[in-house]
Amino acid sequence: TLPNDAPKLSGFDFYIFEHKMPDILPIDGVVLLVDPDIVPENLRDMLVLGDKINSPSDGDFFRFSPGNPNKIMNFVNPDRISVSRYTTVLSYNGFEPLMYCKQDPVFLVRNEVKSKIAVMSFDLTYSEIPMLMDFPILIYNLFNYFLPSTVVRYIYDVDEKISLNARGSVLTVNGSGLDQEEFRSFPAEVSTPYTGLYTLTQTLLSGRQISENIYVKVAASQSDFTRIEKELKNPVYPEIPKAIDFDLVIYLAAALFALLFFERLLQTIEQV
Repeated sequence: TLPNDAPKLSGFDFYIFEHKMPDILPIDGVVLLVDPDIVPENLRDMLVLGDKINSPSDGDFFRFSPGNPNKIMNFVNPDRISVSRYTTVLSYNGFEPLMYCKQDPVFLVRNEVKSKIAVMSFDLTYSEIPMLMDFPILIYNLFNYFLPSTVVRYIYDVDEKISLNARGSVLTVNGSGLDQEEFRSFPAEVSTPYTGLYTLTQTLLSGRQISENIYVKVAASQSDFTRIEKELKNPVYPEIPKAIDFDLVIYLAAALFALLFFERLLQTIEQV
């Protein structure tokens, strides 16, 4: 942000707002709201905040409890997380509550094509979560959930099924011997029939286009000459010509020879 300028609210893949909220939320990236003071205008029909709840006395904490199952919460234990103050959420249309505090949702997510938002309705300074390993794990899971890796690795075997994800709405795949394929729902799956280089192209939520390459090779098992197989699948072998019945040929030749013999014999008798 430049001095005396409003922060730029477009062109990024991930936005984090803590305490002070913008009037209008960006729609071209993932947004994380931490302890929001107000609800931005383009979110008011989905999210309504209530009062702040404080612990009964100093030193006391409320404990979190788990909400809906979601891979964002993998290896995160809400029962270990405590807080002494949080903001109630009265309405959360379209959001999925992943953690509760005293029956109130305190961590919510929304994952739509044009609305990828996570809300923590508590101040991190009033919680023990920044001192727990659960916090970096939670943030890591959050990134992977909203901005997943396109592929899990970059080298595959021929005809291997490849699982695809995207950080935008469209992903195209083209490469060696493969007509360009376009995917719009994820996770998707593609099979690469030939060895060579394949290119994955997608447009991010920010509008920036990126490309990644994967390489497809012959499976290492096909170069193992000591391998023993019980059965050959689709073996390649030359066509064997149909066998000739030589017994029949011999009989036919013998018959022709006999006819020739009798013909010569008759000729000899006539000349005597």
